Amino acid sequence: DGEEAVMMTRLQKTRILFLKDWKDTLKNGNGMILAVLPLFFTLLYRMLPIDGMPMPREFISLIGVLMNLALVPVALLSMMIAEEKEKNTLRTLMLSNVGAVEFLTSKCLVVLVLLSVVNLAVFFLTGMALSALPLFLLVTTLTALCLMFLGAVIGLLCKNQMSTGTLASPVALLLMIPPMFAQMNDTVAKIAQFIPTYSMIELLYMNGQPKALPWMVIGVWLVGAFALFMLVYRKKR
Repeated sequence: DGEEAVMMTRLQKTRILFLKDWKDTLKNGNGMILAVLPLFFTLLYRMLPIDGMPMPREFISLIGVLMNLALVPVALLSMMIAEEKEKNTLRTLMLSNVGAVEFLTSKCLVVLVLLSVVNLAVFFLTGMALSALPLFLLVTTLTALCLMFLGAVIGLLCKNQMSTGTLASPVALLLMIPPMFAQMNDTVAKIAQFIPTYSMIELLYMNGQPKALPWMVIGVWLVGAFALFMLVYRKKR
């Protein structure tokens, strides 16, 4: 009974935090721009032909999803956490016995909902096969979780929302540039294979490629990023 009571208390805290974070995110203009940008470029590339022919739908889908994963989990989540610090509400939450799990879960759920909606919109706008949807959701969600923990670490390290761009921008570029240019350079390809966004591309868009390494890379990033978040959270506390 004691364990059930603790679990119910944690769920209640998470639900309340989620509702608060959801309302705050919808009011955050910069954050909503980050969520809309992948959709904007997806629609733009659909209207831009190459030599009179439309761009391949797989390429458009890849760009939209890659941009979404590079921007929303890292930049938006770090902004959300930095906003708590900037308004001095993070200290209040911690003094109210809000643990790292509840604090991060509520914000990750908000980001995951926004990210999933945008990914699904990209999926259907580009006309991908419905049979690929289950794997698409699984891989993009796992990859997003890796990057959310990184975004959370950036948010804890930065003093305010403005300073998050200093750390989030290089991370976002690292997640986008090597995967985009891996096919053009062998050195870039060797670096990219250890980046979770490239592992996502291998699993979703490269049929016939070996599948073991991409799953391992995503798993290692997931565990490592979570451990890093817990370390930074406890240190900052």
